[in-house]
Amino acid sequence: MTGPATHPSSSRAGSSSQQMSSSGKRNTSTITAASGAGTISSSANAVNKSGTPLIDDPNVLVDPIEFETFPIESLRKYKASYKLSVPSSISNAGNLLNGPVGKKTYSYKHRTRISKDELAGNVERHFSALPVRETEMIAGFLYSAKNQNNAFRLHFPVN
Repeated sequence: MTGPATHPSSSRAGSSSQQMSSSGKRNTSTITAASGAGTISSSANAVNKSGTPLIDDPNVLVDPIEFETFPIESLRKYKASYKLSVPSSISNAGNLLNGPVGKKTYSYKHRTRISKDELAGNVERHFSALPVRETEMIAGFLYSAKNQNNAFRLHFPVN
């Protein structure tokens, strides 16, 4: 069993331990969740600048999607499909045109461009702000679990 030793009554899923601080206010310090492998605990107060929790436990998945690792074409397709009001991103040719010689060429464009990291940040903010439709997600999960082996499979009779 991994994690700190806890009282048996506090090892239920979703239970939290509260402690009294020196000023008399309650301080929620840890959140404990029970799983099949054992107890996973994380600090609720430790967050970085972007608001993502800082957790040292490798069993806890904090941010499963890293938009910075996506190819630029995928980020551009996401931007186009959701009609984000974000400037276009710089391509490799755009990087060359931003140099001192490139600015003198005919093909240099004078509109604002952003880097891939900025585009990934804008896409991530938009993706995080989208509402989650729980009923559709549950129905989709149940359908995919039920038809897991039947998806796009043609059954031919055996001769």
